[in-house]
Amino acid sequence: MVIAAVDGSERAQQAALWAADEAARRGAELRIVEVTEFTDTDERERAMLDHVVRRCRQETPDLPVSDRVAHGHPATELVRASKEADLLVLGAHERTASRWASAGSVATRVATHAECPVVVVREPRRAGGVVVGLDGTVLEQQALHFAFTAARRRGTELIAVRARDLVRAAERFPAIPPLDFEVQAELDKARRDLDHSLEGWNERYPDVPVCREVRCGHPTAVLLHLSARARMLVVGHRGTGGFAGMLLGSTAAGVLRDAECPVAVLRGTETPRS
Repeated sequence: MVIAAVDGSERAQQAALWAADEAARRGAELRIVEVTEFTDTDERERAMLDHVVRRCRQETPDLPVSDRVAHGHPATELVRASKEADLLVLGAHERTASRWASAGSVATRVATHAECPVVVVREPRRAGGVVVGLDGTVLEQQALHFAFTAARRRGTELIAVRARDLVRAAERFPAIPPLDFEVQAELDKARRDLDHSLEGWNERYPDVPVCREVRCGHPTAVLLHLSARARMLVVGHRGTGGFAGMLLGSTAAGVLRDAECPVAVLRGTETPRS
């Protein structure tokens, strides 16, 4: 089941439509959830929820769509809802005030604690490849599974990325900056690591074209740059360093706030969900 969270904003409604399309691709049910901190649901909120459900049914007529109102704090209730979902979808808010505040609060907390993959949608895309950020942790196999499956469902390419932050690498040479051959050695190692990460995946997904990207720069900056031409951006997190730890610091907020495409966040689990 795909769950889409709505709050009355237009972006949340666009995210719900994105979720409807995703559910149809998966052959799954869609559930539209509104979370309110008030104990009673007023007529305006009920009308909003009915409106979103109608829009989703118009876009995907054969899709099973249900709705539910949950009472409580949005992040808490959405994390609870994630226990019964295969995917949880939220809309990214403007950087100004909104009922749920910024993407750096509710969305980041949900993505950090949810028990299923979370997609935060700012701008739905119907073109471009699926970008996946890889960092050598055990979580990258889950990220690859999700990203390859998403690319196959959309008939598009997978762009596998490894970023090498040469500023950090230079910290190992405090007296002098690294020489050109040392920089090249770092990039060559990153390419070998990327090739190793992708071993066997072409055989599992022979119909998905793969583009391999090794970039210099901080992972967040690299991913944000690539998001400008991506259909989806996929990252994993486990709470420490690199791509895997982005969600616990300001870099995570930057990706969720500024990426120009839907961002899929995978929390480490024993069984990957796609």
